[in-house]
Amino acid sequence: MDFIVTTIVLQVILVFGGIGWIFYLIRNQEVYIQGMIVAGLLYLFFVYYSFSPALY
Repeated sequence: MDFIVTTIVLQVILVFGGIGWIFYLIRNQEVYIQGMIVAGLLYLFFVYYSFSPALY
């Protein structure tokens, strides 16, 4: 049960964080590539943990 709630909370944070990143990158084009790399790594990290129940 705690895992499900945690997953939902993380997804909400990711969605709003992603929206925030989009607006941030529109205003700061020079950090666009760096932002995409960071966002990609965070997404892979999240997917890895959300699909690895053995870690819990």
